[in-house]
Amino acid sequence: KYTVTVNGAEGGTTNLYGTHTYEANTAITLLATPDEGYEFTAWKLDNGDTFADNPLFYTVTENVTIIPVFTKKAPEPTYTLTVYPSGQGWVTISPEQETYPNGAMVVLTAKPAEGWQFKQWEDGSVSATRYLTMTENKEVTATFEEIPEEPEPTTYYTLTMNTVGQGSITASPQASQYEAGSTVILTAKPAEGWQFKQWEDGSISATRYLTMTENKEVTAT
Repeated sequence: KYTVTVNGAEGGTTNLYGTHTYEANTAITLLATPDEGYEFTAWKLDNGDTFADNPLFYTVTENVTIIPVFTKKAPEPTYTLTVYPSGQGWVTISPEQETYPNGAMVVLTAKPAEGWQFKQWEDGSVSATRYLTMTENKEVTATFEEIPEEPEPTTYYTLTMNTVGQGSITASPQASQYEAGSTVILTAKPAEGWQFKQWEDGSISATRYLTMTENKEVTAT
């Protein structure tokens, strides 16, 4: 018969503890349970053997002292998230925390102020909702831009040309309607045996310049 002594160790417990007597070639099972913040590393025997199995299936062939080894776990890394808005708007963060564990998912939503619209994130993406996986400290920028004002609708006017006597009027440019503020050149052309006398406003130059500020009607005599 042989004795197996299992000593305690900081950082965990074992299913067997203390000194136990076994007949030769008895198979025993050793199970180590680490405390929170620790992890099991190995079984160390006073005969120099080391085993990493857990549970360990051990055959008793001699007197032996077994010591479980526990080590503290390295702290899990945490990361920070910094958000900068550019322009007028803000970003909601879900969940919003001072730090995030490695691999945490964060949802960002860009919200423009009144009269502004979301343009893009610093990586060029244009969706207002963005999903981040925290694998490092991150800095993100949401850019907002002013919504351009709607242009004033364009106003158009008509030009009616009349003749008294025999002749014609040419308009340059010739169109069915003219944009407000545009200039039209009128030329009175008498027929053979006729001569131009005047326009309805009394002007006597055969060439006339009109600025279209309203619907207009002209007469060449």
